[in-house]
Parts: sequence; structure tokens; C-alpha cells
Amino acid sequence: MDVAQYITDLLDEKEEVSIPGVGTLYQKSFESTFDQANNAFFPPKKDLSFIAGEGDSIVLAEHISKVKNLTLPSAKYFAEQFGITIQSDLKTHGIADISPLGTLSTHADQYLFTPSDSYVTGEYYGLPPVKELEIREVHTPATPTPQKEIISEENASFVQSIDQYAIQPEEAILVETEVKTRKAWPIILMVLIAIIALGTIGVLNYYPNFFNDLTKKVLPSAQPKKIIPAEKTETTKESLATADSILAAQGFTVKKDSLATKDTILNALQQQGFEVEKVPDTILHITTQTQTITPKETTTYEIIGASLRSLNEAEKYIAQMKAKGIDARIVNDKNGKLIKVSLGSFTDKEKAQTEQKRIQADINANAWILQIKK
Repeated sequence: MDVAQYITDLLDEKEEVSIPGVGTLYQKSFESTFDQANNAFFPPKKDLSFIAGEGDSIVLAEHISKVKNLTLPSAKYFAEQFGITIQSDLKTHGIADISPLGTLSTHADQYLFTPSDSYVTGEYYGLPPVKELEIREVHTPATPTPQKEIISEENASFVQSIDQYAIQPEEAILVETEVKTRKAWPIILMVLIAIIALGTIGVLNYYPNFFNDLTKKVLPSAQPKKIIPAEKTETTKESLATADSILAAQGFTVKKDSLATKDTILNALQQQGFEVEKVPDTILHITTQTQTITPKETTTYEIIGASLRSLNEAEKYIAQMKAKGIDARIVNDKNGKLIKVSLGSFTDKEKAQTEQKRIQADINANAWILQIKK
């Protein structure tokens, strides 16, 4: 049995491992150092060391028992035999091979452990040495003083006339700033439009009914117009008597208490040159009734697959369900503080119950139905 390999595996997890009857192998930490010869800083490192004496050998036995599926007494036996072999090699040859960790030897009645080059610890923690920077003084050559150009009187007037049309430094800066500002405006406008678009998409994703609720708050709800029934008009004896008296004053002869009274009135008006349409014998009284139509209440049945505390968890769950081909979405339910995720929406209760059984069998055994009235 390769007990040394088990010790190597344990050192990857633990700081030290004890060998029965021999001593303890442990990882020793060293602080960062400065090497003057190489003018370099070396970072902290770890190296494998050894200390003689009895240690807690039960860790090695438990590891062997777990890996080889042995009883703990059997694992202790193999660990102790490994320690006896090392002691025998030290007495016989003065050195014992503990590959791949290294070699253990005796010198002046003391143990000396030499790590193997093939065994890699956390030396320098993967950091390379850093060399100290050398600061050197840089001498820059002196700049020669420019000599003034001698201009004649004839050329002076010409140069002065040119300077009048030259752009001054302040004017050049203003022109350059104005050009940069004009170039920057389209970019700023595009960024603002992109921010507004992304904000609108984000609001629609996280709160689909935001604009509907906003419209309801800003615009008053339309109320059905009420139609007021027309008042009934009744023809009484007094009104007929009034009409007869008016005709009598005009010199017409009116027969009272007769059904032909209306024909007499029509004939009299036609003699005066009026075009008169004959009035039906029966006066219809039309009444209008208003029927207020109330919108029908609709009920949906949502199959709830999960009730989560945060929007982030709800979005992750929706993504998992959509990866399985399920059109999951967040249900707007004001009852309770948890965010409910629907795996299916139905207007028929029996269809919802059928789908609920399928989801309970394939996805979530705790799926339940939420009834929402709109």
C-alpha cells in the first residue's frame, strides 16, 4: 500500500500529517526576503519540513480508511507498518525514501528531511520575485535661446498688416470649443435616447402593468351616459278647449265633443294656405329606458410554481423554466409580500387542474393554483 501518496494527498488539505513512531511532516511558512546579491524581493513562501516525535496519527488512519474503504483498525495497522519500515531503513541504511515527498535521513542522532524537487508546495504563492527599481538621474540638454529676427522698416508695415488678419489664441480656443460642442451634442442626444429606451424596457419587464395603472390614475374612468326618459305628453280636455277657442276667435266654426274636431282644424288651416300633414288618431307616448351594462368579471387560474422573496430570484427561476420550454412569468398579486411565478394561465378551471397535475409530476410537486378575478 502506497501510504506516502496518502500523506501527499492529506498535505494538500491539512497543514501537517503525523507518521506513527517517526514524526510529523508539516508545511512551514517563510516571510518575504530581500536578496541583495540579485537586488530582488522574494514573496512569502511555504516549504515542507519535518519534526521528530509522536503526533496525531489518527488523521492518516482515518484518511486511509475512507479512501480504501477499510475498517479503522486495519487502516491504523497499515499506517503503523509504514512507520516501522521507515525506522528499519534508517537503522539499516541511514536514509529512508518517502517518495514523492522526499527523503529522511539521520545525522548526529537527529532526523534530517530533504524535500523532493518533484513535490510542489505553495512556494511563493505563485508570485514571481520583484527586482528593485534603479533610479537614474537624466540630464536634459539646455535649450538654446532663440535669436530675434531683425526686420526692416519696409517689412515691418507688411508684417503689421498680416497680424491684423491673424487669429488670436483666444479666438482660436473659442472656435475649437464651439466645434467640439457641436460634435458632442449628437452623441449626448443618442445617449439620452438610449437611456430612456432602456429604462422603458426595464419598467415593462419588471412591472408590465405600470402604464395601465398610470393611465388609470391620470385619466378619469369613463362612466356610461345616463339617458333621461322624456316626459310623457298627455292631451287633455283643457288643451283641446284652448285650441277650439283660438279657432273660434278667427271666425271658424268648431264642433265640440266630436272625433271630427281635428279634421275641422286641418281644413281651416289648409284654407289659410298652410300645408298641413294629417296627425294620426293615436298619440304615441315614447319612453326611453336606460340599461346600464356592467362589464363581466373574468377569472383566471394561474399555476404557481414558486413564491420568492426578491425579483432577482424570480428572474433566475423564470430563466430556468423557459430553458425547459415553459412560458413562466410574474403574476401581479397584491395579496402577500412574496413574488409569485406562474407556469401556466387558464380561464377554464378543469384545464388548469389538468396542467397542474402534469407540472406536479414533472417539475414541482408543490405547484398550486391561484384564482385571480379581474
